[in-house]
Amino acid sequence: MPNWIDIFSLTLTLSLISSIVYAILLVSRQVSESITSTQENLKNKGYTISREGMSVKTAKRFDRSDYVDVTQRGFVKAYGAASFGKDNLGSASHQESNTKRNGR
Repeated sequence: MPNWIDIFSLTLTLSLISSIVYAILLVSRQVSESITSTQENLKNKGYTISREGMSVKTAKRFDRSDYVDVTQRGFVKAYGAASFGKDNLGSASHQESNTKRNGR
C-alpha cells in the first residue's frame, strides 16, 4: 500500500516532466514562429529562402552592355589602385634615399 510520500513523489515527478515537455514545446514553437517571420521579412526585401537554396529578386534587368560597362569600370579602378606600374621618382621617400646616398 503506497503512503502519502509515494503519491506526493509521483505527483511531483509527473508535474516536473510535464513542465519540461511543455517548455520544450513552447520554445520550439517560438523558434518556428521566429523563423517564419524572418523568412517573411526577407521575402519582403526580395530574398526567398527555401530548402533548395536562396534566390534574390532584382528590380532591374541588365543586358550585356551593362555588364561589360561595370566590368570595365572595375578593371579601371583596380588598375588605378595598383602600385606596380607607378613611377616613384617624384615621391618623398625616393628623394630622401637619394639625399642620404649622395651625402646631402
